Amino acid sequence: MDGNIQIESEQGEGSSIILTVPLLQGGEISVAPDLPRATTENGVLGRVLLVDDALELQTLIRNMLEEMGIEVVVANNGKEGIERAVEGVFDLILMDVRMPVIDGITATAEICKQNSNHAPIIILAAENTESLRKEAVTAGAYATISKPISQKKLQQLMSLYCFA
Repeated sequence: MDGNIQIESEQGEGSSIILTVPLLQGGEISVAPDLPRATTENGVLGRVLLVDDALELQTLIRNMLEEMGIEVVVANNGKEGIERAVEGVFDLILMDVRMPVIDGITATAEICKQNSNHAPIIILAAENTESLRKEAVTAGAYATISKPISQKKLQQLMSLYCFA
């Protein structure tokens, strides 16, 4: 399955076994278990909030989503992301983890605190580590996805949470 197993052991301290199985070619998606899936009335994703400070990534992801017929609203940092998430109705929130003003983990936790009925939040991360995944899920994110993001990875991730 083109995966990897790592074993780390320290005598008297214990062992860690890490199993990695890629879900998609070119990247990894980590999903929180047993979270509800968001769907629109007709089962089609309609509106995505993209929270990222990098103009290049905003453009790339916006183009991918718009090619799929999805409306994209952009926020340039975590503070703007919180404001837009609380003001608007979205089917999915894509949240960069490292941003100025307010980072993605803090913004995710604040969105969850202010709106218990928020759209699924997916954390975008250049370094998708186990500690980041745990932190993201604890904050209320549904999943993390590694950068760079391909359209195929994005479609598969959206199908987990946004399609009936």
